Amino acid sequence: MCSYTDFSSELGKRMIRTSLLPKLYLRLLVIKISEFVFSEKYLSFDTFLRPYMDVEGYFPVPLLLFIPAIQSFEVDASFLMEVLADSSFAEVDKTRHTVRPKVNWEKVRVGL
Repeated sequence: MCSYTDFSSELGKRMIRTSLLPKLYLRLLVIKISEFVFSEKYLSFDTFLRPYMDVEGYFPVPLLLFIPAIQSFEVDASFLMEVLADSSFAEVDKTRHTVRPKVNWEKVRVGL
């Protein structure tokens, strides 16, 4: 009999914390969540990240650690920067530890 793990359950969270979840799979989960967070649809209604956007649309990477879905994976800012730098939807400024959407950040910024 095949059983599936609910990663929102205590067992699932423990598996993630103890690194039983392969790093590649963790990267994919973080990418999927971040892709949604960086979408124009999400950011246009966001009240948490947008106030921290500078005039170029960048905001500090550590802010993403406060998003519950990302927080549940217990990753750090350097892991997020690494993942986002490899993504197709985000631009990372590694010297300032900031990130912005690659497209349409101007539209989201205008709504501030």
